[in-house]
Amino acid sequence: MRHTTVHQSRHHNWLSVISFVILMVVSLVGIGMWRLNNVQFMSVQSGSMAPAIRRGDAVVVQPVDPKVLVSGDVISYRSPANQSVIITHRIIKVESNWHLLVTQGDNTSQPDKPVSIDSVIGRVNARIAYAGYALDFLRTPVGLAVAVYLPAAIILGSELKRLVTYYHRPTYRLPGYRHSH
Repeated sequence: MRHTTVHQSRHHNWLSVISFVILMVVSLVGIGMWRLNNVQFMSVQSGSMAPAIRRGDAVVVQPVDPKVLVSGDVISYRSPANQSVIITHRIIKVESNWHLLVTQGDNTSQPDKPVSIDSVIGRVNARIAYAGYALDFLRTPVGLAVAVYLPAAIILGSELKRLVTYYHRPTYRLPGYRHSH
């Protein structure tokens, strides 16, 4: 019986440690994304930039002065047709006189309509393969629950169990011991 209790306790401690680590990683990534010069992690929803950037990848987008953008840079910008849509395409022409950029997806046959430099969110600095799927999952209620609420609940439950066990353990007094207030 005693061996089972020790085994369960070790299993319970490992579960707490793993949950705590997951919670800390998610928290640090969140704080890091917020703090690092407005860097944004965006999930890629289409194959218009394949094979350089594929659907399901994540891109790291950092704000940049639009005046330093050159042909060949991959940028993310708000769609002129729908400001809630963000497009990530390669610059194929810079029309500096008009403050316009012409972009095109690597996997598309026609260039996009020129966009104002004011629409630019930033330049793509990196691609993380398949991380876009994880970002999409974390934006769902189930993903949020799995990544944040579940580890937090496991840690809270573990600590409550430890406290209950601690305060319900028997106390032993020596003969002749007097408890004074």
